[in-house]
Amino acid sequence: GLGDVYKRQYLSLRIALLLSAVNVGRGLPVLCDDILVNFDDERRAQAARALAELARYRQVILFTCHSDVAALMGTVDPRSNLIQL
Repeated sequence: GLGDVYKRQYLSLRIALLLSAVNVGRGLPVLCDDILVNFDDERRAQAARALAELARYRQVILFTCHSDVAALMGTVDPRSNLIQL
């Protein structure tokens, strides 16, 4: 629905801002709480790749209770660390 479009746009704008604004919050991690769960498979994979790209420059912490999202992040970026609580 339209709400999902807004969520994807918000995520895209956030990632673009963090990649372009070098000095904005540089020392702070980017915290993401289950932001990929409502995306379809194709958009979820695209967003995961974008987060992995962001993680090359910033610390990204992605919280999820969905094992498929955790597995996708590990596939997209094998250097990612999975911490299970």
